Amino acid sequence: MSVVDDLVEDVSVAQLPDVTPDEIRLAFRQLAATVSVVTLHGRDGRPRGMTATSMSALSIHPPTLLVCVDRATRTHRELAGATAFGVDLLAADQQDVAVFCARRGTDKVLPARWLDPIGNPESAEPPRIGGALVQFGCTIEAIHPAATHDIVIGRIRTVTIARDKAPLLYQDGAFRHLAADHVSFAAAVDEADES
Repeated sequence: MSVVDDLVEDVSVAQLPDVTPDEIRLAFRQLAATVSVVTLHGRDGRPRGMTATSMSALSIHPPTLLVCVDRATRTHRELAGATAFGVDLLAADQQDVAVFCARRGTDKVLPARWLDPIGNPESAEPPRIGGALVQFGCTIEAIHPAATHDIVIGRIRTVTIARDKAPLLYQDGAFRHLAADHVSFAAAVDEADES
């Protein structure tokens, strides 16, 4: 038996306190993140989008990301029949896109004025939101069920970065923006090393 096995044996589920769904929601709302929108062409060929709060980088080799999609959503039904999707990280001036794509129970067909012309149903490219901070074009590598959601693994095939933009952030139920006086991580580490 390993040390890990010994530790796992010592902790039983009965010893863990119950955490309420409201506590979990409140805790997860504290995670500040760039607003991301999953895009795809629906079965009817029209571009659709869904604001995703659970998106993460997965690996650089091979380049992959993951996004968690609730199985009860319309987007999930469309994604289940797709081979490609996009993930667009929104810029600070795209709050209207985030709100539109976050609406529950609606058909979120993206207006043409928000789209870059590159993504069209006849190509393998997913729709792309024009003016986004980052646009990832992905093919579906795998889908794994987890609780009420599916974890969709996307193999990143294309990436476009707009370096002159700031991100739209979301934290504690509100949109946020970076302060103008930010310090780079490298500069902060250098400063800490010097002291």
